[in-house]
Amino acid sequence: MAGLDLSGLELFREDRSHEEYLAEVDGYIEAAKPLMADRITGRAALHGESMQVVLINHTDSNFSDVRCELRIDEPVWAMINPRSARDLIEPFPARPRPYGSPRIPDISGLTSAPFGLAARP
Repeated sequence: MAGLDLSGLELFREDRSHEEYLAEVDGYIEAAKPLMADRITGRAALHGESMQVVLINHTDSNFSDVRCELRIDEPVWAMINPRSARDLIEPFPARPRPYGSPRIPDISGLTSAPFGLAARP
């Protein structure tokens, strides 16, 4: 038995013109742009290599007012607590539905099936 072909049903057809779809994509990009830099920075902090600096005194003397300098000749991005990088990763807006994909009708408001369409096991 062949599968049920629903392509002819109006409910499942693409309901946007190509220009409307491109406008949705442009809107998505504009909404996502401000979040991109923070997302990249947050992901790098969570998944990048980390460095810890530990100062060890190999003598028996206690020193006071010691000044330590660390020189790094390459650009770095630092944070005290990498878990705070999660705060930088805001969710992106919902992506547009791919062009040509069927529109799924919203049936969330239906409370019961119409008479005669009861589901059977």
